[in-house]
Amino acid sequence: MNYVVGMILDIAIIITIATVLVSICTQSVTIIDSMNVYGIMYANGVTRKDVTLMLVLENLVKFILSIITAYAFARCYYSLAFDETVTFSNELAVLNSIVIYQVIGIGLLVMVASTIVPLIIINRNTPSKLIREIM
Repeated sequence: MNYVVGMILDIAIIITIATVLVSICTQSVTIIDSMNVYGIMYANGVTRKDVTLMLVLENLVKFILSIITAYAFARCYYSLAFDETVTFSNELAVLNSIVIYQVIGIGLLVMVASTIVPLIIINRNTPSKLIREIM
């Protein structure tokens, strides 16, 4: 039994790492594709703090939606797998379990990682270089 648990944990770690990398890559490609938009925003007076806040809020919304979706899937799985209706006490047991804290921690890790890399890409360039990306 410990072998199976260890294998599941290894798979979960690999999936988490892959998710972080895919999220960083997706966010980076989106930033690179819209460099000119950020250049125009900088030229119109938007500060780096504003862009940082915009990216953090965007990733926070993605994080909240993913947590809600994961919880909904877990709730459906629980009711299908155990042929039980999900009661309020069962939901409290799920919410108080350590798993929810791990999911939130991993989600925050993904959110931070997919915010930092694009900010580095944007902050390395000046507004004139960002606008020049149009041509």
